[in-house]
Amino acid sequence: MSNPLTITAFSTALYSTWIFVEEFRLLLDAGDGVCAGLLGKSRKIDWVAVTHADRDHMTGLLQLQQLNAHDGKPQIFYPRDAGSFPAFGEFCRQFDPRSGPQITWSPIEPRQSYPIGDSLRIEALPNNHIQNSAQIKSVSYRVLREKRKLREQFRDLSQAEITALARREGSDALMESHTDILLSYAGDIGRTAPDPWLGSQILIHEATFLSEEDSGVLAQSKRHSQMPKRNQHSVLPDVLQLAKDVQPEVLVLNHFSSRYSPEEIEATVVEGAASLELTFPIYVIPPGRIVRDLLRQPPVWPRAAPSPDERS
Repeated sequence: MSNPLTITAFSTALYSTWIFVEEFRLLLDAGDGVCAGLLGKSRKIDWVAVTHADRDHMTGLLQLQQLNAHDGKPQIFYPRDAGSFPAFGEFCRQFDPRSGPQITWSPIEPRQSYPIGDSLRIEALPNNHIQNSAQIKSVSYRVLREKRKLREQFRDLSQAEITALARREGSDALMESHTDILLSYAGDIGRTAPDPWLGSQILIHEATFLSEEDSGVLAQSKRHSQMPKRNQHSVLPDVLQLAKDVQPEVLVLNHFSSRYSPEEIEATVVEGAASLELTFPIYVIPPGRIVRDLLRQPPVWPRAAPSPDERS
């Protein structure tokens, strides 16, 4: 990307996930430690999009609102039927009576959207992490940029001709709406079809497990017993295949289990990307580490060519 977004993130399965996109003033999930990780930058957060009520995705809201809530901000989007959020909002109003009432709590459901600044909207997408056919307990998100551009049949006209036509027919006859999907964020999610993610410039997708075998073993282990069996998570090979079908400009992988070392994760990603002959860069948020300015770091894939010193 010629002008990459400024992304600061921490994401470790079971413990905490938060991803701050500075240019959008948007926090994706709000796990523990978000204010400690961002420090003064946390004051830039105007919008928080929380995917579900698992505590590793929302407990950072307590300090965030205490330090920074003002004039209706931050506005917090949450799955419509996730009752933990209204309960938490009421707790904030009582526990922090000066800041708690300042927050705006906005329930959201799939295909519903809200404005987040000039020309941007955040839209919720269906999510299968918490499988409940009657209620919306988890969602994914994407950031949309809406713009109007000249219809193709008029693009060869001179400026004078366009001006005259606009006066005669009106601007709506000349212009058409266009929507860019700047970023898609899956949140915690199981196996899905590529359709919801098609057209994404940046796709942020969880990859909790490196293999299908691990997903079965870890889900039953004592260490991961807090992950309810009904909650779905992703396996890296599935995510890489999904990304091949979607063809984003950039893929960001997050929410790895802490049982894996960064080196093991990188090696497995490289092996899978090479096997699928992926052509887009892949970035990793390794477990246990805050990554700052993620998209200006070297991607895990493709690997950089070795320097002359390394080749010698």
